[in-house]
Amino acid sequence: MRRFPYSEYEIESLVETEKHTQNWEKLSFRSYGGNSQSLQLDTRLELTDGRYARFRFVLKAPIVSDPLTFCATLLLEDSKVRGVDHHKIGRSRFYGREEIPMGWHQDIRNPNLDDPYNTKQKRTPLPDFNPHDLNDFTGKVAAMWNIVLPEENKYLL
Repeated sequence: MRRFPYSEYEIESLVETEKHTQNWEKLSFRSYGGNSQSLQLDTRLELTDGRYARFRFVLKAPIVSDPLTFCATLLLEDSKVRGVDHHKIGRSRFYGREEIPMGWHQDIRNPNLDDPYNTKQKRTPLPDFNPHDLNDFTGKVAAMWNIVLPEENKYLL
């Protein structure tokens, strides 16, 4: 297993640090999967304090008209450290050891753990997280992860 360059404390600190799109580029969604109704955003982020950390912000909207299908991922060094998605039904796996809460929740992962099946990740419910469209979802997730959106995108929210 490769050693992840950041400790759990450093990951938490970097997620809490303000970030913006690389060179303040405007967010642009592209269709994916051969379906014009499926949109994806994949953009690199920079820390506003000048430190270097390789972040990517990925949003997927398989069905643009249904916010419950949206999901977002925050990658650090190409490893998932945060995620937001929705499950209509709560789930238990591995004989009840892992619980996936019903509704919107945030995945909190630590790539340092030797955990190929992600059984040690935390999933915290987001009871007040109710986006009504893709722009609202983007803005709420960006605020949660301290991502400052470019001015062009703020007016869309």
